[in-house]
Amino acid sequence: MKSNVVTVTVTAPKPEVTSNNISADKTSVAVGEPVTITGNVSFSVALPSAMTLYVDIYVNDTKTDSRTYPVSKGATSATYSFQISFTAAGTYNVYTDARL
Repeated sequence: MKSNVVTVTVTAPKPEVTSNNISADKTSVAVGEPVTITGNVSFSVALPSAMTLYVDIYVNDTKTDSRTYPVSKGATSATYSFQISFTAAGTYNVYTDARL
C-alpha cells in the first residue's frame, strides 16, 4: 500500500555578509583632511537578486553615519568606500557594520 504524500518546501539560504574588512588610504592626516575608507564584503551565497548593502560607520564606538550601496544580482562580494574627516586632533578608531 502506498503511503500518504508529505510535501517538503526547500527555500534558498538567505544571503548574509560573512566578512567585512576596511582599509584607509591614509592613517595620519591634518585636522579636516579627508581619509578614504574602503571596505570589502563577502556574502554567504551569490545574491539571488539585486540588493542593497547597508553600512553603518562608527568612530570611537559611536555611530556617526549610515550609507547604502547597490549590489548586483549574482554578486558574491562587493566593495564600498566613503570619506571621513576629523575636526580635532587625536586618535580615532573607525569601523563599519555591514548588512544586506
